[in-house]
Amino acid sequence: MEGVAETLPFLAEKHELTLFTKGDPAEQNRKIDLSGLRHLFAHCEVVREKNKGAYEELARTRGSIPTGRG
Repeated sequence: MEGVAETLPFLAEKHELTLFTKGDPAEQNRKIDLSGLRHLFAHCEVVREKNKGAYEELARTRGSIPTGRG
């Protein structure tokens, strides 16, 4: 997406970023590495499906508290 690569370093200076994506872990990690942007993320998580359980697990592992909104 246009402007993302330029915006991420600015955000990473001020925030702890998490990249959360779905798909085949090997393929998605390859794409993340090829982008050259992995170093900007404190955490990269690849899941097979983005569903409620995946988001809840991400919130637990990253120390966030789910709001309970569905």
